[in-house]
Amino acid sequence: MYLFKAVVLFLFNFIFYLFPSLIEAQEKVYFTKRFVSESPVIDGIIDDTAWDEVDWGGNYIQQSPNLGMETMFDTRFKIIYDDNFIYAALRAFDNEPDRIVDRLTRRDDNVHESELLEIVFDSFGDNRTGYHFAVNAAGVKRDIFWSEYGSVMDESWDPIYDAKVSIDSLGWSAEFRIPFTQLRFEDNDEKDWGLVLFRNIYREQTWYTWKICPPDFNIWLTDPGKLKGISGIKPKRQFELMPYSIVKSDFFKRKVGSHDRRFKNNDIAAGFDGKIGITNGLTLDFSINPDFGQVESDPSVINLTSFETFLEEKRPLFIEGKDIFYYPIGALPDERLFYTRRIGQTPRYSPDLDDEETFSKPDYTSIIGAAKLTGKTANGWLVGIFDAVTSSENGSIETDGDSRNVIAEPITNYFVGSLKKPVNGGNTVLGGVITSLKRNTDKKYHKELVNTSLAGLFDLQQFWRDRKYFLKLKTGFSHLQGTKEAILEVQTSHPHDFQRDNFSTASVDSGRTSLTGYNGLFQIGKNIVGKDVWKYDLLINWISPGYDVNEMGYLNRTDFIHEELNLGYDLLTQVSIFNDLNLSLKQVNEFMFDGKRIASYIAFNSYFRFRNNWELSLLYWQTIGDFYRVWWLHGGPALRSPSYHNQRIEFKTSAQKNIQFTFEGISRIDANDWGENFTFTPGLILRPLKNLNLSIQTQFQSVKNKQQYIEHIDNGFNRYILGDLDQKTIGITLRTNFCITPEMSLQLYAQPFVSNQKYNNFKKLIDPVNSDFSKRFTYYDDSQYRYDAVDESYHFDEDLDGIIDYSIDDPDFNLIEFNSNLVYRWEYSPGSVLYITWSQNRYMKYTQGKYSFNDSFKNMWSDYPGNLFLIKLSYWFSV
Repeated sequence: MYLFKAVVLFLFNFIFYLFPSLIEAQEKVYFTKRFVSESPVIDGIIDDTAWDEVDWGGNYIQQSPNLGMETMFDTRFKIIYDDNFIYAALRAFDNEPDRIVDRLTRRDDNVHESELLEIVFDSFGDNRTGYHFAVNAAGVKRDIFWSEYGSVMDESWDPIYDAKVSIDSLGWSAEFRIPFTQLRFEDNDEKDWGLVLFRNIYREQTWYTWKICPPDFNIWLTDPGKLKGISGIKPKRQFELMPYSIVKSDFFKRKVGSHDRRFKNNDIAAGFDGKIGITNGLTLDFSINPDFGQVESDPSVINLTSFETFLEEKRPLFIEGKDIFYYPIGALPDERLFYTRRIGQTPRYSPDLDDEETFSKPDYTSIIGAAKLTGKTANGWLVGIFDAVTSSENGSIETDGDSRNVIAEPITNYFVGSLKKPVNGGNTVLGGVITSLKRNTDKKYHKELVNTSLAGLFDLQQFWRDRKYFLKLKTGFSHLQGTKEAILEVQTSHPHDFQRDNFSTASVDSGRTSLTGYNGLFQIGKNIVGKDVWKYDLLINWISPGYDVNEMGYLNRTDFIHEELNLGYDLLTQVSIFNDLNLSLKQVNEFMFDGKRIASYIAFNSYFRFRNNWELSLLYWQTIGDFYRVWWLHGGPALRSPSYHNQRIEFKTSAQKNIQFTFEGISRIDANDWGENFTFTPGLILRPLKNLNLSIQTQFQSVKNKQQYIEHIDNGFNRYILGDLDQKTIGITLRTNFCITPEMSLQLYAQPFVSNQKYNNFKKLIDPVNSDFSKRFTYYDDSQYRYDAVDESYHFDEDLDGIIDYSIDDPDFNLIEFNSNLVYRWEYSPGSVLYITWSQNRYMKYTQGKYSFNDSFKNMWSDYPGNLFLIKLSYWFSV
């Protein structure tokens, strides 16, 4: 019997692989009308006479897990419109309405973990963009703006519209009323819109659609159904304002001279955000004196590398519409031309200090104002323009009883401009972006700050055969200007490090006042279209040594040529015990411009979702041969390192249950006993009530490394000192989400974090590229150094003549940190929100001989915390 089922299943899939047109041939069209009766009441009950003026649409098809199969329950919809709104009614029949999952969450937050009804309008009819409106069975909204054929999603988009639901004996239903002001469309008498509708039956983990979408996530929006019959409507010019006021009290501790002092700061502030429709398709968003007090804290991390930690954007001003300005530089998604965390960052300048002096400066730079113009012109150009100005910020140099101010960050202007033009039916897209920074530096104080940064990128995308095959080309440049001191600082700091001893592609020029570089990318491959389950691509990315976009962008590495070959397989129907199955194989080589190999590996990744909706992901990564760690010594020479292999496992039980267990385990083991890294992250998610979600995630990490960089001594000895690192870290992340109504919620975030870092077996670098690990270093004898407990430093006497040759600070430390946010949020009127927040931070870093996690967690509560209490009230209105 099992063999018979397997043969039938094989033949079923074989037929669909040969004849994908069986599920794709029929074009889906729905005809809407302008209604003339009284407007429907949006209450989730489809009983108004206006709905009688159009026919029901329906005949949904399964999108996942069995592409093209029939639906479990019938789903129908109607669409009508008038001069100002488009209305949608969706009816989801269900034979077991008492099993409908209707979890109450905050807007956009895990809404997909419920029954969902969704509608997507491609109002430009360009098969590239989509306005996505959804509501779950509890009445919680989810809205997304899609771009780039559906490959880029912006969940921060929060349009103003109405959506209500109702559950009855036949199932459940939803009604939408969407103002035309929230959509963009051309000023034509009549134009077909793209239309996609989805239904998610969460308890069965099945996803249905009115029109089958291409299975590849990168192009799912390229073949929508058609919405016909809209005519005689005019694009609505938006004019929206959202003034706000803030009252806050800040309690904090700051070092003044050699003493810690406690401060209290009360403040009242105000500002406003606005939105103006400039033309039919172009919108101007602006903000004056934005505030980010209700934003969740960044997670605690320990970073011992040369690379900057990438932080996700959480500020409302920047996350809305962020897709328009997202331009990846190359193969890594985090490396980008515009990194919004640069705007409002901690002031950059720190002066040279005398003994007993301390310097304090604000945690962030104030943003005076920001504006962005986005949308589509009448002739099809996609436009994005952004400009922001940050204020001058003072820092304070203090000694006991005396202080003086210096400018820690001068006035700075940030500008981004982008253009894209789809042609050839959207199969060809030409685009470009330019970023510009201008800093009003003072030559007396800010010699080491770049005053001008300019970067650009040209982008070409080409598709063939219904977007099954694709080609991507990128080429760009960067140019920095500043004083000799500023450009020298760039040349000798990461990611350039031109001063490296064994670096042959560039050299330090102390007389330069500018630095220029270039980058590029070539990618060609195949997407998954129809029932074809294979995808593949070849990617080549290069960045020259002088390329630098870090004044406005995010870039960790330069001077490399990266080659990558990918092969992927996606299961499109249920097979055996699997609902979903994705496999991928990756091969990578990476070289510096002078030919040094800095990476060579193969990686196998797999994802499984089982019939019981448990999920499992496995990754294996194996490097091939030795390679050079170019950035390991923080500006020192490239260091030869042995091969290693990584393993990662991620596991989740079913999210449909009230108790869900999650686990992530990562291990890295280096050849020749060079080092190891183990990270285990178990988690537990509890849903005791449909409006309450509790989660706890604990991370345990152990790192051992026999050639961890400690310090570079440059006083005539030129020593690179390394040691054996033994690091242990525990972090606990707690989250609670309690929703009183879909518009009112209480959220708690808390993260205690403890890390211990200990070194032994100090060694100095001798021959960094020697193939014999033991010959790269010379270990210090115990008689060559001693520890001074008074100034917490090690003093080295290499030649044992009784005279100290050099000293280093004690690299051992304990880090104790606690971050928390408690946020009450009430959307008391559409678009108008009241926030009440309490944020607390505790931070301690100290050296100690013996380490205990228990003692560290106890000490966490002995430190004087920083507390911020804030009330923010905003009011949205439209003209």
